[in-house]
Amino acid sequence: MAHQAYTTDAIVISIRDRMGADRMVRLMTKDSGMLDARASSVREEKSKMRYALQPFSLVRVTLVRGKHEWRLIGAES
Repeated sequence: MAHQAYTTDAIVISIRDRMGADRMVRLMTKDSGMLDARASSVREEKSKMRYALQPFSLVRVTLVRGKHEWRLIGAES
């Protein structure tokens, strides 16, 4: 079963560090309102999303709905 990706404009409200290099990101999206999404490996130096995910920044995000949470698979300023 393929997952559907949703792309929308959002404002990063807050970020919280999780285990390893993951972060939980609270977003205010244009289409879905406020939601929390897990961003995997964004604290690593090789991550391309780490610069876009700063608090109070306007970003275009790509999200996938998982079984229990949203996953952030793309972000650009």
